[in-house]
Amino acid sequence: MIKIITFTQKTEWNDVVSLFKSHDVYYFHGYVEAFMLHGDGDPVLLYYKSDSGDLQGMYVAMKRDLSLLPWMTDKFQPGKWYDLTTPYGYGGWIFEGDSCEQNLQTFYAEYTHYMLEHNYVSNFVRYSPALKNACFMRQLSKVIDLGKTIAIDLSSEEIIWQNITSKNRNMIRKAIKNGVTIEHSKPTPELMASFKEIYDETMRYDHAEDYYFFDDTFYKSIIDSLSENTEMFYAVLNGQIIAISIMLYGNGLMHYHLSGTVAEFRQYAPTNLLLYEASLWGCRNGLKLFHLGGGVGSGEDNLYKFKAAFNRNSDFRFSIGQEVFNLGVYNQLVDWRKEKDPQFDVNSSFFPVYRDKLGENNSQVATVVETKVKRIAVYGAGGFGREVAGGILRINHSSDEQWEFIGFYDDNIPIGTQISHYGKVLGGKEALNSIEEPLGLAIAVGDPMTRKLLFEGITNPNISFPNLIAPSFKVLDPETFKIGRGNIIQDNCSATCDVTIGNFNVFNGANVLGHDDVIGDFNVLMPSVHLSGAVKIGNCNLLGVDSVVLQKITVGNNVTLGAGSVLMTKPKDGSTYIGVPAKKFNFK
Repeated sequence: MIKIITFTQKTEWNDVVSLFKSHDVYYFHGYVEAFMLHGDGDPVLLYYKSDSGDLQGMYVAMKRDLSLLPWMTDKFQPGKWYDLTTPYGYGGWIFEGDSCEQNLQTFYAEYTHYMLEHNYVSNFVRYSPALKNACFMRQLSKVIDLGKTIAIDLSSEEIIWQNITSKNRNMIRKAIKNGVTIEHSKPTPELMASFKEIYDETMRYDHAEDYYFFDDTFYKSIIDSLSENTEMFYAVLNGQIIAISIMLYGNGLMHYHLSGTVAEFRQYAPTNLLLYEASLWGCRNGLKLFHLGGGVGSGEDNLYKFKAAFNRNSDFRFSIGQEVFNLGVYNQLVDWRKEKDPQFDVNSSFFPVYRDKLGENNSQVATVVETKVKRIAVYGAGGFGREVAGGILRINHSSDEQWEFIGFYDDNIPIGTQISHYGKVLGGKEALNSIEEPLGLAIAVGDPMTRKLLFEGITNPNISFPNLIAPSFKVLDPETFKIGRGNIIQDNCSATCDVTIGNFNVFNGANVLGHDDVIGDFNVLMPSVHLSGAVKIGNCNLLGVDSVVLQKITVGNNVTLGAGSVLMTKPKDGSTYIGVPAKKFNFK
């Protein structure tokens, strides 16, 4: 039996949650209220009980009417089709009773049949690392393991301190030495007002997308409906709040929910001390685990490393789930989306794909809550490979497109070799050609012809070649800018107007592209190359550091331009040009 309990059925909702020993605050009626007010959808609680009564399960989700998507309003009436997503945070199905394989298979058959009958098209799940509930669904539906998350063991104050890294202990001591103190309280309107001001400032500082800014009704809901499960911690220096966090807790678990720090006081390490004191509070109040979460886009970035410093032994893993209940309608939604937006990428790994953002020329954007996370690797584990890996992390900090960087591929470096702090070598071309899951790949090789041969040698259809564009890249006229795939654009590059870039080019930093420039495929521009207006570049060319190509010059194929050279005339294909003005160089 599958039953859906709606948000208006508060008493029944809370009664069902209390049936489960392993429930968490993310399943509470009061928790989902705030995100309903935020516009994420209508909260529903799905409850399952087997005919024999030996297995029961529950799942909390946000129900979204697909007719409300801006590109779907003229296709069908409201209330016709829906999809589901886990509320902000963590969730997924949890079970009580005999969860043997046969019982779970019976559950899943009833569940998917119910979803199909009641017009649910798809479901996106964020499984709870703390509850480790992805394991139940792994044999039933598509579960994708993403990055690690960090949790603090609250067994004792001694264990909390022992698990903190020595560097982080010093940061905590530094905060205390600088006069920072930590206070805490139940949420109040005054405290929430301070929180909102600091949190919003932090989000602007971190260039967060609009979704992560919440209005007053959101915070009022926490005060009114979730106060019993909320504790606010704040760092004070000279009477001023300089960092503040909302912690959620319940049933033995504590969560680092939302947080903000006044930028000018970050040097005093207030959040380091705040999280330590919050851990002690959790321990003294009988909580067992303090889950901090992971990095941006599940990557092991600076945010992840900051959290990891609170428990060197944490081994939690974040997983997501993707379910399609009605494939026919799902595909129809994709087709309608493509009809509305010709630039829409039907092969995007975003799920559900029909909710991926509209094209750049359409100001309407589908409202999405899911984090756009894609797996990516770098071929080439040398210095350029490290630069590209670092660029991926910078993109994660500044973009709504998030990458899970899994490591390097290289045929000339042994498998398992650690490459700086970024990751390990996972194999070579043969390994790439056998991968069964979708994977983005950046080719970090500086020789143009070698880049081309590598691309031609990777035949696996599961491998895609995204553009990796540094956040600092500036385009004067985005309306006329065109770009293919597989390009790498490093920091501080710029393009003016009517610039066209082909495929698999490398722009190594501080490159300037003039008006009406057309660049072909597999070209490599070393740092500080300047192209004047109306320059045409063919394929597989290498332009050296600080070189210049004057206006209206056409560069064909396989040309090398030396460092510091100025090209004033059309070069001959397959030749090297050096000097000012650049002249053909004959090798003896």
